[in-house]
Amino acid sequence: MTTFTLAFLFLSCIHISHAIQVPSIVRSPYLNLWTPSDKLASAAGGFPEAIFGSSWSGAISVNNVSYQWWGDARDSVTNTSILTGTVQITPTRTTYFLRAGVVDLNVTAFSPIEPTDPVKQSLPIAYLSVTLRLFATEKQTVRLFSSIDGAWGPGPTSLAEAFRTVNTGHSLYFHSQLYPNTSTAALGEDLRDSLTNVVYGMSLDTPGSITQCTGNTFNCYDQFLATGKLFESNTTMSNPIVSLYPDRMQLGTSFAVDVSDTLLPGESESLTITWAIGSMRDPVVTYKTPSGVLQQRSPYYRSQFSSISSIVDSAVSDFSNATTRADELDKKLTDTAKNTSDTYAQLVALSARAVMGATELTISNGTDGNFNTSDAKLFMLDVGVSDRVNPVDTLYTAFPFFVTVNPAWLGQLLEPLLEYQSSIQYELPYAALDIGQTYPNATGDNQAHNQGLDQSGNMLIMSLAYARASNDTSFLAKHYTLLKSWANYITSFQLVPVQDNTTSSTSTTTITSTNLALKGIIGIKSMSEISTLLGFKDDASEFAQRASNDSSVWNSVALSSDSSHILPIYGETDSKWAQIYNLFVDKALGMNLVNSSIYDAQTKYYRNMTYAQKSPFYGIPLDSSSDNGNAAFTMFTAASVTDGSVRDVLYSALLARANATDWTNLPTLYNTTDPVEFIDNNGNASPALGASFAQLALSVPQLSTSASQAGNDQDGNNQSENNTGSSRHNNRAGAIAGGVIGGLALLALLVIAVFFWRRRYLKRQRVPHNLIPVANEDSYTPTPFTASPSTHHLISPTSKTLMSPDTLVFSPSGKVVMQPAPQPSQPMSEKAALVASLQTPPSSQSAESQTGGSRSPSDIVPPIEAENSSEVEELRVEMERLRQEVTFLHADRVVTGDNNVESLPRYGDS
Repeated sequence: MTTFTLAFLFLSCIHISHAIQVPSIVRSPYLNLWTPSDKLASAAGGFPEAIFGSSWSGAISVNNVSYQWWGDARDSVTNTSILTGTVQITPTRTTYFLRAGVVDLNVTAFSPIEPTDPVKQSLPIAYLSVTLRLFATEKQTVRLFSSIDGAWGPGPTSLAEAFRTVNTGHSLYFHSQLYPNTSTAALGEDLRDSLTNVVYGMSLDTPGSITQCTGNTFNCYDQFLATGKLFESNTTMSNPIVSLYPDRMQLGTSFAVDVSDTLLPGESESLTITWAIGSMRDPVVTYKTPSGVLQQRSPYYRSQFSSISSIVDSAVSDFSNATTRADELDKKLTDTAKNTSDTYAQLVALSARAVMGATELTISNGTDGNFNTSDAKLFMLDVGVSDRVNPVDTLYTAFPFFVTVNPAWLGQLLEPLLEYQSSIQYELPYAALDIGQTYPNATGDNQAHNQGLDQSGNMLIMSLAYARASNDTSFLAKHYTLLKSWANYITSFQLVPVQDNTTSSTSTTTITSTNLALKGIIGIKSMSEISTLLGFKDDASEFAQRASNDSSVWNSVALSSDSSHILPIYGETDSKWAQIYNLFVDKALGMNLVNSSIYDAQTKYYRNMTYAQKSPFYGIPLDSSSDNGNAAFTMFTAASVTDGSVRDVLYSALLARANATDWTNLPTLYNTTDPVEFIDNNGNASPALGASFAQLALSVPQLSTSASQAGNDQDGNNQSENNTGSSRHNNRAGAIAGGVIGGLALLALLVIAVFFWRRRYLKRQRVPHNLIPVANEDSYTPTPFTASPSTHHLISPTSKTLMSPDTLVFSPSGKVVMQPAPQPSQPMSEKAALVASLQTPPSSQSAESQTGGSRSPSDIVPPIEAENSSEVEELRVEMERLRQEVTFLHADRVVTGDNNVESLPRYGDS
């Protein structure tokens, strides 16, 4: 029995030369089907299996000769339809071009994306359609068949399932419901009567004669093969079938459509047969409100539909209009992406369904008993990685998709996170990792963690991105106090991110302190922009000045000694490197915190790295510590470069990885040298691949954040609000005072830098020279990385537990060209002093790993870099003492009574 596995592929229109994974139906976390392209029509035996082990089959009889066009065939089917060369993939559809005798079939799996209609977007219904064209001079005998089994209702083996067939007068559909046991099984129209509802049906206006069979799917299939039709007609079953697993694996429904009289010969003639399939639940999410009440949230479409029959009728009648809307969306996204390259358009084509297929749009039930559509919240499952609900790290990589397609969705994802953390239920001073550990239970996550800077920065950046893209500042006003508290937390140490890691569900390798520090600086600048939008001038000025000061230092000390690239860790040897993917956010939000010359240098460095890679080339690793790559972050990196040729090479490498194997596609995490190897929880079908929209997001209109509103220019310099003499005098006094303070602060920093550099330098003199690693082109070998044992999950909505497929582990190999490390021999320059002051102990270096484990400090920094963590505290104490001394000098030198002179910031204040 062949399995339709949950996987991911990036293609738009490809020529099939071997098996590759393609999406079939990707509509929700519980309706998520992927298949290898060669299993479309294979006579290997047995029915195909979907995400929960259920089967779905399709066949055609042409002049009494049977062919398989969907899934695996019965043993009695000796012919398979022929894949005629291409699979066409758009953001909403996958179409397979097949031929069966004298009939051409275009088989399309269609998962609508509805940016303008929340009711339609929330409907977990997709379509399987077959367009037929007859290449003959006269009519032929042509019949279609399709079936699903009862295992489409996901759940443990202890559940009972009831089946029925319903004829509404507009549609004919099969309906199954799961129940805790056989005694409670009673089919009805109310979604809340059961744990889950599965429907499969078609319009009665279908161009052909419809027959239907509910019962043993093998027997129904044999009926079709023998007679070209099924025994039951358009009837409603009065006595539902109730069965237990594994019987429900053999029970299901089948449809046969005879189009012999309606399919006319000729290339210009065609007709389309369509089935609708859905998996529905109510409630869909349990959410903890700010008051601590557990709220059962319903799908948004419940505000319009009260019965299952009305949902099915609406879905089948809307197919034509839904196709038209999808045509418009597909064309807009594809044409825009092709302005970058055809390869990029292929990458964009498939990420959309992976993002939206991981989400469910919900509403609450008002006190009046009616559904409250003004309280719309979107919830995301961390598909391919974990069970987490609205994982912040995944949202961060996916946010380019949302700001490009529909910014409202980003706000609806952020709202439950912000609402919960604004309540008394949440006690941490930094942002949470998610809003729940086990989907669909969004009951809050109040656990302390060591990613405060990373997740707080993510939330500030996404909040600003949403506000700009949607022009919704009320969202910011509602949560301003919380956002500001996170900004204050970041200002404590974003330039030197001690004791803070960045652990993402989409990476396993070392992430750099410089990259994390950059995110913190961007987060502070985001808070300044948020304050500006809301008219909080003092806050805007304060945060802008902090971001400007810290970015100036970062631009000076984050580079290698020859300024050829950004180092992963302050003061690292020049042979070390990393993808500095957070540059994309600086670029996308127009922060201008990083000098353009650094963008150019980093781009050139990436180009040289691509030249040095072996063939086949599947992308550059995330950093120099291993061969592990991250598709999402590579897409960020590609959107940040200043050379189109470098960008295109990175996109081509990702597409090559998507085509590299016959059993998987482009997971978020992969080995850049060996496509056969896996990383556990590698992000198959992950919504993080919404990062492919990063290039498109660069052209999304942004809100105007006039600097004059906050009385500051983009660099944080004070500007006069009027031309009076008094104002000019005060501004001059403030500028003079600021110059004095700035000079003293720089002097203090240099004193600290020299002090700690000298300590570090003396320590290093005690280390034998032959223990200092010196990387070069001939001797460098990446440090192997082994993923932490964990489980890649598929969701089971009834048990709230997950099913686990195979687990595999990377074993990195390969060689990356490196530059020799510089040997310190000259007196320390000002830049070197700053670098030394910013170097942090191993325990505080940022490490990015999969959910379920992180790397130890010794995996990240060589032992010779180790220092006692007490030095960090000494640094803070020394900086506070110097701050007090500078405050004294400030009071002594600055004319008293000048209202424009601000107090110095207190390091470590939150």
